[in-house]
Amino acid sequence: MKQAVTTNKNIIFLGSIVIIITTAFIAYFGYKDNNNKIAEIAFTPLEGAVASTYEAPLELTIVRDGDTLIGQKKADLKLIVYEDYSNYLSTLLAKTLNQLIAEYDGRIAILSRPFVNISAPASQQAALSYLCALDSNKGEEMRDLLLQKAETEISGFSPLAYAQELNLDVDKFASCLTDENKLAKLEELKLEAKNNLVLGAPTILIGDELIVGNRPYADFVDSNGDKIEGLKTVIKRHLEEEEKAS
Repeated sequence: MKQAVTTNKNIIFLGSIVIIITTAFIAYFGYKDNNNKIAEIAFTPLEGAVASTYEAPLELTIVRDGDTLIGQKKADLKLIVYEDYSNYLSTLLAKTLNQLIAEYDGRIAILSRPFVNISAPASQQAALSYLCALDSNKGEEMRDLLLQKAETEISGFSPLAYAQELNLDVDKFASCLTDENKLAKLEELKLEAKNNLVLGAPTILIGDELIVGNRPYADFVDSNGDKIEGLKTVIKRHLEEEEKAS
């Protein structure tokens, strides 16, 4: 049985901050050793594990024109994922989600949505690069490239080089990065996220549940000793609910 969700904004705010900081700390020290081991994770459900989720604001569940579908359109369950394309935490989650998409063979898909960390200039540039690539129907390709660079790139952020790598019109792309309409769109995305308490990336919406941070594949025990559902369990539960409803 999943843990009861809450709509208390103060609790969501404080809980989000704690989870984001904790996730970043753990990932910083451990991701280099573990980022290639996702396929080796053995799934062992933990009896009594709780969802540790919040109630997803209805506004966030509405599909946007700028969302990029990863997976099949006819998937039974679509996850909405706020991603910072310049941050390795989103890269780690993307790997977990790719594994789950493959495992469920078309039953799940994700809708990628850019998140902008206002304190990180590369985050805004990455989101703009994604939006500009969408104009050339290469949003998914740019997302994949940006997440790859976020994990491996040691030099500065280079959007024009990434555009060239994807065979985009570099001059047109450069103009897009300073286009007033694109900047306005970015501000709209920032405001929507802020108003709905999406405070960091990654943030995942699965059905009516909102999950903050880079939730791992398998069930786990957190620092408080609580058993928490991993993404595999959350998705499995939602798919079972979809089957019962149909």
